[in-house]
Amino acid sequence: MDCSWLGQVSPRKYDREFSGEKLSTRDLRLLVRRDDDQSRPGFTLIELLEVIAIIALLVGLLLPALAKSRTRARLMVSMSNERQITAAALMYREDNKGNMPLTPSYKPFPTVGNYRPLPRPADQTRRVSDILGWSSFLYGGKNAHGYWLGVNQRAYDMNAKDRLLNPYVYPDLDFPAPPNGAALGPNDSGRSEFKMDVFRDPGDKLVSRQHLTYPTDCTSGFTAYECTGTSYQANFKWLQQLRDPPFQAFTGNGPLMRAFDFGMLRMRKADEYSPSKFVWLNDQFSDIVVNWSTADHQEKNGFGDINMGVLGFLDGHVGYVPIRSGNDALSYSNEHYSMIFDGLPIPQE
Repeated sequence: MDCSWLGQVSPRKYDREFSGEKLSTRDLRLLVRRDDDQSRPGFTLIELLEVIAIIALLVGLLLPALAKSRTRARLMVSMSNERQITAAALMYREDNKGNMPLTPSYKPFPTVGNYRPLPRPADQTRRVSDILGWSSFLYGGKNAHGYWLGVNQRAYDMNAKDRLLNPYVYPDLDFPAPPNGAALGPNDSGRSEFKMDVFRDPGDKLVSRQHLTYPTDCTSGFTAYECTGTSYQANFKWLQQLRDPPFQAFTGNGPLMRAFDFGMLRMRKADEYSPSKFVWLNDQFSDIVVNWSTADHQEKNGFGDINMGVLGFLDGHVGYVPIRSGNDALSYSNEHYSMIFDGLPIPQE
């Protein structure tokens, strides 16, 4: 038997551990193994710090990539929401003689109980004296913040049950609404607890009108979804186009209704615009940038990008495109989108 490995055993160790006792082959092998284990060095402090530094470096490299992936995923949800809303709007148009789910804001019917009833539905006979303006959020969405009860005779506080597009987006949903067409109370749970997530933009973090120079819509800190019922606003720049020079004949309540009908007719006929470029729906950041008075304004949206917005187009597609600031012709219509009727001839009175 080859016993050359016995030379590896320390004599002192042998004497100390076994005091002259006769060792078996197995005992000697275990002794050699224990000797090798005790002689093997561990990690030094420098080596440990190096490992920690490498792990920290890897974490630092991976975290931004993970955060960017999460942000892109939230953007995809927002675009999917607008795509669903736009698809529902095109279904509504098919069922309503080519009209989009847009309506001016009307005075309510006479007061019922403690609260005013709903604004006049778009399909009933409309009186010019009932028109109080228009709103970009009454096309669809959840019940708005109670703030709107006290604004302009409650013309903008339309219950979710009566918003034109909601049955197309949520056909099986039971919308909370009081009897007799009355309004929800300012603190009713139907305003705060009732959810319609398709209308909620994951990047929604403020109310656009609070961010601009408009009067405050809701208590500071509310998102557009919490304030108005939807993060996505219908485009009404085309109506503003018809009421501003050189279309000033469309002013006042009577001409406002004529301007509204004139614009809806243009959309039905696809007249003076390209459906693949014409915006019917935009997120709240697009609203902020387009309406900003200076052309060099930069606004970071809820996805960390400067002057970018999610837009729904009249041909059914949705895009994430650059938005121009300036509150002028180029911010309303450019190579990326159009919110007005390009080349529209001045109507004859």
